[in-house]
Amino acid sequence: MSDPRILETEIGTPTPLRGSLRRGDLPEDLLRDASRRLGIVGLVGAGLWGAEIVLLHLVTSMPSLVPPDQAYLLPKTLAVYDGVALTNILVSLGLFWYTRHSGRSQTFLLDLGLGYEVFIALSIGLLDYAGPGPQGLS
Repeated sequence: MSDPRILETEIGTPTPLRGSLRRGDLPEDLLRDASRRLGIVGLVGAGLWGAEIVLLHLVTSMPSLVPPDQAYLLPKTLAVYDGVALTNILVSLGLFWYTRHSGRSQTFLLDLGLGYEVFIALSIGLLDYAGPGPQGLS
């Protein structure tokens, strides 16, 4: 008597994947799409850092939002914020350009994306301790 859980189908054998993949590797088209999305993340990051500069200068130009006892520290704090934000804009645009023009492998680009993520986290952490600027903007 046959096992009732087994169904016979006429699908046939599965077609082999193009190229040779080792266990755990992703297909090349998925890696290519992921590296293109990484470039888009770089563009979005550059736009967000640019918006951060604009909003920070807008908020600090309102005297009611800056504590009077910390107003003398504001120019130095703004210089740090602007420097970090401009550095991040350049790195983000550089990441976008590199993902589009590099001849490196897709896995290398995704590893580079992990480094970019750590760099952004470091920048945000630096800004949290940069000075008595507006609190809670990050």
